[in-house]
Amino acid sequence: MMVKLGDADAMIGGATRRYSYRGELSRVKNILGLQAGLKDAAALEMLVMPNRGAYFFTDTMVAKDPDAKTLAATAVLASDAVARYEIQPRVAMLSHTNFGSDEGTGAKVAEATQMVKEMAPYLEVDGEMQPSAALDEAVRESLLLESSLTGNANVLVLPNLDAATISCNLVKELSNGMQVGPISLGLNGSVQLVASSITTRGLLNMTAVAAVEAHAFQSMAEVCDGGLESVECSQHTHTDWNSGEWKSVDELVGN
Repeated sequence: MMVKLGDADAMIGGATRRYSYRGELSRVKNILGLQAGLKDAAALEMLVMPNRGAYFFTDTMVAKDPDAKTLAATAVLASDAVARYEIQPRVAMLSHTNFGSDEGTGAKVAEATQMVKEMAPYLEVDGEMQPSAALDEAVRESLLLESSLTGNANVLVLPNLDAATISCNLVKELSNGMQVGPISLGLNGSVQLVASSITTRGLLNMTAVAAVEAHAFQSMAEVCDGGLESVECSQHTHTDWNSGEWKSVDELVGN
């Protein structure tokens, strides 16, 4: 409530044994609301791996089986969040198929990919693709002559909750990576929900995340009337990874 009223810039809450992440998220949504045009929030996990850098997985907490529109919205939200750390988001829409499946999950992810390209034409994004194509440009080039995605993808959008959670946890355990998250996406304010088992280091990391998100909300309010409660702002203004500033889609395409 303090964040909603402007008495606090950010909040960190906990998902206790009694309440699940989605249960706590539901309470937050009832007070803060969602950014304009969204059906639900989402969650992003950052993994910082030795000799590999930072990779981001979504949606690891909220949507059990998102439709194409939800998947596309999550991809754009995740890209904005990554850009706020002045990291260029390179987005791979992952599936069990590569480029052109006409049924099942592959078709859903392919449709979502097209939506992302229309919503955020400045983004490096492609799909649907398997992880090998996402993480190896040579493999991707052997399958697709032209792609807006260069190098290795660092934002991995999974087709459902099971895939996202399993993938993130497997990579963390196999790489001995440092996990930061879940980072809340789509809320109309900077609120982060952490597990009761979080370490002191983890809590410090999430405090930094909350501060970055709070600054983003304040910056949006300065450059766009209505902030993220405005459909025009939330769907047509995004973060420039070069500067961390909010810019219109036209400005980002021009870059």
